[in-house]
Amino acid sequence: LEKNNWEIRFDANKIKEQIMIIYIDIFGNEKREVKSLKDFRRKK
Repeated sequence: LEKNNWEIRFDANKIKEQIMIIYIDIFGNEKREVKSLKDFRRKK
């Protein structure tokens, strides 16, 4: 991740309706989010 400036990209054609994102810190704490493609669309 660090090599890519902490950025991850997914093929939008492979995402059906929703994806779950799980963030984990160095202490093992988790935060979960469910997102859809519209949450990632750039606003103009």
